[in-house]
Amino acid sequence: DSAEDAVAARPRPRYSLQVVDEAWVNTHWTVGLAVKTRRFWALFFANMLLWGFGFALLVTHQAAYARDVGHETAVIALMVGMYGVVNIAGNLLGFLSDRYGREPVYTFGIVCASLGVVALILAADPDRGWLLLAYSVLFGLGLGLVAPSQSASLADLFQGPNFGSINGLAVTSFGIGGSIGPWLAGFIYDRTQSYLLAFLLSLASVLLACVLIWVARPSVP
Repeated sequence: DSAEDAVAARPRPRYSLQVVDEAWVNTHWTVGLAVKTRRFWALFFANMLLWGFGFALLVTHQAAYARDVGHETAVIALMVGMYGVVNIAGNLLGFLSDRYGREPVYTFGIVCASLGVVALILAADPDRGWLLLAYSVLFGLGLGLVAPSQSASLADLFQGPNFGSINGLAVTSFGIGGSIGPWLAGFIYDRTQSYLLAFLLSLASVLLACVLIWVARPSVP
């Protein structure tokens, strides 16, 4: 009894899964079963859009864009370095999705990342070097928050001994998007001599990824 009392006395997390589908929770998930669900593909394409067309597209071309519009090399280097530092901080805050839910934290991260993309677009004026730094902080923090939330979302829905295989398949979406996004941005630049359309595509992809996480609803398996 004392052990049970001790367990009962422990503080409960603010966020816990709300089971609404007993059949889903009791399913012995395999790759074959997972790919037959809408939720798997929602997370698959969210991953592809966010990391392939959102992250990879921008990170590949951000320095070239900043140089082309006239920013100083020192500012560009600071932008790249600051992104890495802030992204680490965002990753360390991944526990927030355990407390407040995958979808809300993911959405907050997407809002930050989207504002970062807008800042990058507005940084076309070389006198607005501070906007490059705003981009690296907002985009780095946003994606730092989203990364743990997205991985945990897949685990919430498809936990079990086959999760490694299911997760491996889902992660291939980043490879697909990552191979297309940067190339597509380069193609657009070659045709238009501007990154604007490519960056708007990146922004749209990030926002669509947010819609898809709500379609998947990992907090209510």
